[in-house]
Amino acid sequence: MLLRILWVGAAALTVIVLLTPSGRHRASVWLAAARGGEGAPSLREAVAQTAPWSLQDRVRRLLGPKAEPVHRALETPPPDPDGGPLDKELITLQTTWCCDQLNIHYSLLKAGKTPHEIHQHDDEELLIPISGEVAIVRPTGESPAGPGRLIYHASLSPHTIRAEGSGDASYLVLRWRGSEGAAGAPLEAQVADFRPQLEAGLASAGGGVSHSASLLDGETRFLSRAYVHLRSLEPGGEIAEHEDDHDALMVVLRGVVETQGRRLEAPAASFNPAFARHGFRNPGPGVAQYLAIDLTPR
Repeated sequence: MLLRILWVGAAALTVIVLLTPSGRHRASVWLAAARGGEGAPSLREAVAQTAPWSLQDRVRRLLGPKAEPVHRALETPPPDPDGGPLDKELITLQTTWCCDQLNIHYSLLKAGKTPHEIHQHDDEELLIPISGEVAIVRPTGESPAGPGRLIYHASLSPHTIRAEGSGDASYLVLRWRGSEGAAGAPLEAQVADFRPQLEAGLASAGGGVSHSASLLDGETRFLSRAYVHLRSLEPGGEIAEHEDDHDALMVVLRGVVETQGRRLEAPAASFNPAFARHGFRNPGPGVAQYLAIDLTPR
């Protein structure tokens, strides 16, 4: 009798999991964690996402961060299984020293399409166009964007995106949330245009490394500082191995960058969590350019 009760209970739980969207999501997270591989959710993240939504961040803090570096070429994402306008590939979903949740994914948006109506979310977001032209749509109007632009969506700022022209558009997205603070004047939603610096190739500096002016720099709802700048490595130029007290992301836009034994040819992304040792070198014949993104916690 007891075995029958357990069997019926397990069957009922399976049906609930498979028939509800939240249940299917939790099951997919556990399957991804079980498969493993680069970019897969950690066991900690799978446990956290099994909890009710309102408790997930508390579970993440309780389990503690153990973020892993991720180095990935940005290739065409797999088609949306439902045939929707947005193809998406998860690069990493982790709890880090700086963020209760950091979500990095690469998307391909079909020509003329939008992935959703104007919406808003608690997470702060950076969007980096890789190919094609897009329009950033807000209630106040539209801003053209594409390669050489950086888009920042502040927490709860309404927005959507539309692929412009006759071709598809691809872009990298960073979304994060963390501990809130009393930001006096947090960064507002904005679009930064760095095409002039990108096209100029940036003049070489000492050691074969040069920097542009900051593209984004300031306090946000969840960070004491969000800092983004364009960096250039001349052939043979390198940045010695070091560690940071913040999460750091590199988005290779041109050329080749070598890091931690991985050769990353544009377009590519490299995530190094706080206190993970890392360095960069340009092994190629031409100038390598990449965005350096620093997320500093409160």
